[in-house]
Amino acid sequence: MLFDKDQSIIRESNDSFILGRYGQTVITSSTFIDLVNYGATELGVSRNHARISYENGTFVVEDLESTNGSWLNDTQLTPGQFYPLQNNDRLVLGRLGMCICLGERPLPQAPSITFSLQNEPALDKKGPYALSLPILQKEILPYLEALAFVQEGIDAGVKRPSSPLLLLSIQAAGSKGAMIKASGVIDAVSSVADRVSAWRNLHSDSIGSKPQEVDPIIYQSLVQLVAVILADHNAVLNSQEKFEVVEKLSPQIAFLALNPLTLSTE
Repeated sequence: MLFDKDQSIIRESNDSFILGRYGQTVITSSTFIDLVNYGATELGVSRNHARISYENGTFVVEDLESTNGSWLNDTQLTPGQFYPLQNNDRLVLGRLGMCICLGERPLPQAPSITFSLQNEPALDKKGPYALSLPILQKEILPYLEALAFVQEGIDAGVKRPSSPLLLLSIQAAGSKGAMIKASGVIDAVSSVADRVSAWRNLHSDSIGSKPQEVDPIIYQSLVQLVAVILADHNAVLNSQEKFEVVEKLSPQIAFLALNPLTLSTE
């Protein structure tokens, strides 16, 4: 709230609070904003003058049967009725005027992680790895989508809500391919860098193959790898839930394990 004398009050709240001035009958708590220092007494502000509340995603104001009335822009408020507030509205309590400035509290962002994706065949090419639109669409984005899917499975395993994958930055990194910074996939990236990379070292001859082309025994080892990854993150699942999550994640882990792209966090 900005007052006519270039003074302001900043209030972060999703609850209701009262605007007024201190006195013997006033509600004196964290839900009260004292306007005495802004000329409230001289300008006719009542002890409990008006209330601002957060209702159904909208801030509203109501007059609390004040002595000298309240106005929102050019409309006098009827006591007890809610009036929605908008940015830059002018609210007048008695003769004390103020401008309403509404903001949104930013949502907490999931931790980010930086990693590289290296396309092995690209090492033979001269010059930097070109992040062309076809490369992004056919190689990078499908890989990121698989990581996001794996992260959702890990989150489901530990019974926590998932954060969306946010691609914070991506750039070509010479012969190393692409350097990526992202949030929302930190556990999936760590699992691929650790468990999946170790599997790839043991089955290098299978890299580049399609999942349906690999030996069933090799594919079964990938299914078992999913169970190991869930155990790494202390998944809390009964037998049926574990079966369902493993079944959903196995094709994604197979895609990442057999992919020509190599993920590294170093």
